[in-house]
Amino acid sequence: MRPSPLLPYSAVILLWAVPSVGSADPCALPARYTHTAVVVEGDLQVTIGTDAASYAPGDTVFMAVVFENTGSDTLRYSNDTDPIFGFSIVGDSCATADAPGCFDDGLWYFPQVFGQPGIQLVLPPGECGQYAVYWDGTLLFPAAAGANQPAPAGDYRLFGGIWTFTTGGFGFLVPTGGVMLPFTIASGSPAAATTWGAIKTRYH
Repeated sequence: MRPSPLLPYSAVILLWAVPSVGSADPCALPARYTHTAVVVEGDLQVTIGTDAASYAPGDTVFMAVVFENTGSDTLRYSNDTDPIFGFSIVGDSCATADAPGCFDDGLWYFPQVFGQPGIQLVLPPGECGQYAVYWDGTLLFPAAAGANQPAPAGDYRLFGGIWTFTTGGFGFLVPTGGVMLPFTIASGSPAAATTWGAIKTRYH
């Protein structure tokens, strides 16, 4: 089992910056996110995207999520944490991010630390919330290749949405089970590793 996998802000030093970034259209992913998946759950449409479908070991993976209210009533969501959104990268055999063994064997997840009490995502009709992070392509925890090393080649699944604690460790509350987007880390010369699990968050 991984030691202290998810910790509140009071227990650790923050590991990322959260500057505010404007967006011309908060309901559309920026053009860089060419590889996408969408789930519609009631009046909520959730889209996640990455900047490619295939990467070399050690490549940076840019990812984003958009929550869009397509209905006529205001939608409100809370998971008692800040940030409210999350991502998880697990093996392609994982039907969900929190399937047995998937969290412990996963490559990376966000957030690794969080604030409490949390924030609420409020979406009036036709409004959207958009968030983006990146992963530096290195293993978050010790594994066969060792921590700080580029993740090995293989087929993986990115899950995104409003995250929550589950019996499996790290799951998704909204949409149910999260949005799943497959991608590949192809064999090849790895990029040089820099910092472990380097993250930068942009709020749109």
